[in-house]
Amino acid sequence: SYNLRGVIYYGCAHFTARIITADGVVWHYDGVRDGSPVVWEAGATTLLDMYQCATKTAIMTIYA
Repeated sequence: SYNLRGVIYYGCAHFTARIITADGVVWHYDGVRDGSPVVWEAGATTLLDMYQCATKTAIMTIYA
């Protein structure tokens, strides 16, 4: 079976992403806002939480 491992978002003329590890830890990446590091994110735990990220909307999901 496949599990959600990433979500790509688009809005405000750039992309961001969330990466979900095998143990369910969610990391957020926004190179414009944060530079290059990923940031641990505590609030996104359900699929519904993953639909939006700040002002950006999910445009692609990645399963593995």
